[in-house]
Amino acid sequence: GTPRIPEGIQDRPCYLGIDVGMTCHITVSYDDDEGNPHFVLFDTVPAAFLMERVKELRKTFNIVQGAIDRFPYTEIANSLRDETSMIVVPVQYRGNSLLAPVNEQDTKILSHYSSNNTLLFDRVQALVNARNMTFSGYHGQKDVIMAHMTDMVRNEKPGDQVQAEWMKTSGNDHFFHSVA
Repeated sequence: GTPRIPEGIQDRPCYLGIDVGMTCHITVSYDDDEGNPHFVLFDTVPAAFLMERVKELRKTFNIVQGAIDRFPYTEIANSLRDETSMIVVPVQYRGNSLLAPVNEQDTKILSHYSSNNTLLFDRVQALVNARNMTFSGYHGQKDVIMAHMTDMVRNEKPGDQVQAEWMKTSGNDHFFHSVA
């Protein structure tokens, strides 16, 4: 990949990933003709400026879909969902499905998605292992991204759990979550 930030992509659908926290970690990607993701932007922004940054990115990239983790900043995630007219939807790590919609009980309108993070992270690992994912647009953050992408490890023997689980080693895994 290259650290160069692209001028923007408007001629193909792009996807936004956000790991929310005091500092939000943002990725923008598009899929090639085989469905493999190409990440063209890795960015960070303080949570207080997330909404404005997403507005800027939507002007630069043809963002058609996105995800933001629902916890612990549920209010920010829901505000972004509403501000983007559900283009960016909160995701919580819970359940057995790769991705399942969760509707508001009273209105039946989409609230967020539920995702089994083991299945989600396994997909990222498979793409990386097969070298079917590319990174660019990381503007000086190559070492940070490499650290984040290697922070999560798969525990094959999770004890009483039926399914293997992914665990943090240092807690610096933010871009891994954004990529997922």
